[in-house]
Amino acid sequence: MSKPNTLQLTINKQSVIVKTHPEDNELFCLNDLHKASGGAEKHRPNRFTRSLNCPNLASLKTIQGSEGGTYAGQKTVYKYAAWIDDKFYDVVFDASTSAANGHSLKASQIAARAATPSQLIDDIKSLEHKAKEHIATQTVKGLINMRGHEISNYMNLAIRAATGYLSKQIKVSKGESVVGCLIKQDAPEALAAYKAQLELMITGLAVGINYHQLAAMMKVKTAKNKELLALA
Repeated sequence: MSKPNTLQLTINKQSVIVKTHPEDNELFCLNDLHKASGGAEKHRPNRFTRSLNCPNLASLKTIQGSEGGTYAGQKTVYKYAAWIDDKFYDVVFDASTSAANGHSLKASQIAARAATPSQLIDDIKSLEHKAKEHIATQTVKGLINMRGHEISNYMNLAIRAATGYLSKQIKVSKGESVVGCLIKQDAPEALAAYKAQLELMITGLAVGINYHQLAAMMKVKTAKNKELLALA
């Protein structure tokens, strides 16, 4: 069986983890969204599927038992969420419009207001690892020297560029990751922005841009990049 997916959506201003079908991780439970939305009779999954002519919907399954419920593919899950919550529909529409107009970063940040898929979290972790490898390699070569604080300084730079705060200002408890904290705080836009800043950082490190130049590219002020920041 392939690695289980998770889908985190924001319905009625609350973040919801939508579980997958026990035998098919491409199907997600509509009942989780129904419960999180308040459980209104008018929003029951069976009413939704009837309204869309359920027999014509592909990949729709209903099971009984402890994992029972109505399960559907991700596209249908988004339709159901928009059917429940007008604000969810508005976010999806705004994201689609931005993407169609060529504003991919803006579209990603808007879409993150509605959903934080596991792929975004996995991408961030992979980018963090890659960035740290670049920093460690350049430190060994003597290209970066921050007296043992190289990785923490650069990672803080990406966090500050994405959120406006240092990691210590975001973390709630010792040992907690910034990503974990942002998930708990239901801040998907910040996660999407953090991913974008990590990608920018890796590109800059790969071509040899120094810390202060990189900070200017990220619109973050340092003691030595005032002039560069004015040009950025």
